[in-house]
Amino acid sequence: MKREVRLFVLPLVTLLTLAAAPASSRGDTLADRLAAAGSKAAAGRHLEALEDLKAAEFELWRKMPAMESRRVVLVTEEPAFFGSYQPKPDNRYRVGEPVLIYVEPVGYTISEKDGLYRFLLTADFTLVSGKGEILGGQRDFGRWEMTSRQPVTEFMMFFTYDFSGLSSGDYTIETLIKDANSDRTLALNTPIVVE
Repeated sequence: MKREVRLFVLPLVTLLTLAAAPASSRGDTLADRLAAAGSKAAAGRHLEALEDLKAAEFELWRKMPAMESRRVVLVTEEPAFFGSYQPKPDNRYRVGEPVLIYVEPVGYTISEKDGLYRFLLTADFTLVSGKGEILGGQRDFGRWEMTSRQPVTEFMMFFTYDFSGLSSGDYTIETLIKDANSDRTLALNTPIVVE
């Protein structure tokens, strides 16, 4: 418990230091938002500090040069919501067993219009044998779209791949997540073993 408190206090001290620095040394909007959050937290205005931190997170999100993923995890069941996944202990599957993949993408484009935030992601996949042969795939097999009054930065994607008829061997599932509002993509290569 003490370690958690120390980890929280150090960033807070850093934030307070930023808040005390002159505006010219703070520089960009991100630093200003972090400084404001530190000042508000020190004054006991925690809800306002959280709002400033969310604004800083979104500012940083918009500056990301590419899409990335926080997590790409083989799972044992469909997750109910963000972060509620059950990791599979290995990448081995029986013939006919579906492959379930949980993904937390970040850095996708969130557009804003008339007070609403929106994103749209699509996905392609290709199945590749252990010898590098393309066995099949599909373009635009999935579509994830969300509109909200707040920027959604905690978002999960869930893929169920059912490769009935595959023989035993090594395979790679190549999933390409595409941002419909930009040219950003996220390539995920998931090796599996069918036994």
